[in-house]
Amino acid sequence: MDSEAGVIASLVYHPEFSFYSENLLPNHFFNKENRYIYAAICNLAQRGVQHIDPYSVFGKLKVQKKGSKSA
Repeated sequence: MDSEAGVIASLVYHPEFSFYSENLLPNHFFNKENRYIYAAICNLAQRGVQHIDPYSVFGKLKVQKKGSKSA
């Protein structure tokens, strides 16, 4: 789990690294929460967000949760 946290921390500081991790998928994370956080960070980076912080990740997770309720 420490390695999962390390990956997430690296992406927070360097979101552009997500463009080089096409082989690392959210389902590779053992911890479910880390899975969602990783997916949210990658999505934000793909959308061009330069500054990723807990607020932007939380906002993305909140939007994803709303979307999954309506599906």
